[in-house]
Amino acid sequence: MKTTITLALLLVSAISFSQSKQYYTSTFTTGIFIPIDKTGERVRTGYNFGVDLEARNKRFAVYLNSRINFTKGNTESELYTYDDYSTKARSYTIIEVNIGPRWYLGKLDELNANIDLGFGLYTGSYSRTLLWGPQAGFGFSYPVSQKLTLALNGRLNILGIDYGQPYMGVHAGVKYIFNK
Repeated sequence: MKTTITLALLLVSAISFSQSKQYYTSTFTTGIFIPIDKTGERVRTGYNFGVDLEARNKRFAVYLNSRINFTKGNTESELYTYDDYSTKARSYTIIEVNIGPRWYLGKLDELNANIDLGFGLYTGSYSRTLLWGPQAGFGFSYPVSQKLTLALNGRLNILGIDYGQPYMGVHAGVKYIFNK
């Protein structure tokens, strides 16, 4: 009996979920990397490139994004840390991969806002190890055609829970909707 009820509930939930249209998108972004607090003691403001994949219903989505941040070390901290007065500031990369839920405020075919809460993995020449930490963001999307949308997002990332090195990213890009 329990198996029958479980199967019936699964069937009903699958049918009700499938009745809402699901959209798949890909966004290519570029932006700026802004170090905060401890991170700012080691590196300067830099730039980034990334891609964001998303599966969205009306107001809820799940996203996966990947971004590579390019930055240079602060000259003062580089000289202090490495005791090398003759070289330029060292270049660093921070590679991030984030996944999480995204909530939308507004309709798909007009200006709308989104809120992101995610979990990220971070690596690159800056840390030389795999770190993890939370990520939260806020953004806007503005449709310019049936399949293209302009996107602007800001995100706060914590580079390693144990290290607690925060940085912000501000990203602008073009979102392509595959099945609209």
